[in-house]
Order: sequence, then C-alpha cells, then structure tokens
Amino acid sequence: MLKSNYFTKSQVPLNISPISHKISFWENAQKGANIFNTVITREDIKAAKAYGIAFIRLAPDKFKTKARDFLIGNADAYTQLIKEDLGELLKVLDICAEEKMPVVLTMLSLPGSRWKQNNKDKDDLRIWLNSEFQKQTIQFWQDLAQQLKDHPAIVGYNILNEPHLEKIRGSSSKTDQFNSQWVQETLFQFYHNVITTIRLVDKETPVILDSSLHADPQTFKILKP
Repeated sequence: MLKSNYFTKSQVPLNISPISHKISFWENAQKGANIFNTVITREDIKAAKAYGIAFIRLAPDKFKTKARDFLIGNADAYTQLIKEDLGELLKVLDICAEEKMPVVLTMLSLPGSRWKQNNKDKDDLRIWLNSEFQKQTIQFWQDLAQQLKDHPAIVGYNILNEPHLEKIRGSSSKTDQFNSQWVQETLFQFYHNVITTIRLVDKETPVILDSSLHADPQTFKILKP
C-alpha cells in the first residue's frame, strides 16, 4: 500500500473483528489526519471524529520517555522495545479502540534515522549507509508488530515517515533524484526486508510505504509493486 498526503472522505466504523477489518478498511478511500502530538487525549480523538476524520496516522516520537528515543530506547543502538514506552503507546491505542478510531502507526525515528526535530535539527541518514542499522530496524518492526498485531485499533503500519535518502547523493535535480537507481534499490530492498520480517509474526496488518524524496507524489512512478 502506498501513502499519499491526500485522502478523500469515507466513514467506516471500527466495529468488526481485529483481523478482518484491517484490509477491508482500505477498500474505500479514507479521510485521515496526522497526530504527532506530545500528549494525546480522549478529547483529541473525539474532536477528530466530530470533524469527520475516519482514521489517524499516529507518530509517538514526541511522547515522553526516560530513554533517549521513545520506544526505540536509543536510535544509535536498538536492542529491544522499552517496556514502559510500549505501555504508554498501548494506552493511547486503547483509547482509539474504545472511541472506534482506526490508527495507522508510523515512525519518525528508526535506528540510524533519528527524527530531525529530536536530532538538533540535523538529518540523520546513517540507516542508508550502514546495514547494521537496517538490521536493527528490521528487528524493531518485528518486535513492534508482535506486540500490536491483534490490537483492534491498528489498521496499518507505516514503516518510516517521509524517507529522503536522496540527500546523501546531494543532487539538486529532482529528475535525477526521482530516477536514481541507487535510491530505488536501497529504499525498496530495505522495505522488502522489513515487510518480510513483519510477516513472520503478523500476516494481516497492511503495510503503508512512503515513496522517496519526503514522500513526494512524483516519485510514485518509480515505486515497485
């Protein structure tokens, strides 16, 4: 499944089983909204419903944590999910389930790819240059899918928000960036490896992929099925 930054409205209630609703939810175009807040309350979810939002795309990277990076522990060296952080995420997902608000979970940070706003406003592109960080990311998503696969709010995993590995090559030409063989091979081999590992523990939850160049719609033409 491919992510665009645009959605159309279709109200689909989250009132079917945790497994069967996952792919059927996407049979119609949906109107969604990002929630990247530091704190998410039941009132936030109710307000989104009242506005006509059919699902939320949730990034928990701003949530408070005693570790360096929420849920991951440390984007410099992932070893396992932070138990306390997982508990906080589940509290939010439970509210969403109770309010019948479907959730796509996305990550702004991954091992070797710390979110710019949590990294002194500097891009962190190590994941595209170091296979060890990609291995850590594969393990992270498998661990996360194992914990969330049966949660009734989850209707999708979005592996990474707006990848932009083109910056490593420093081309100023969008045409060059869109058609870069290195970008295609690197990004989609990475996606393939992550998805393959997710499917070892979760065969049902749809996976949403952002195209390259910050999910620029023009890069859809080079996406692999």
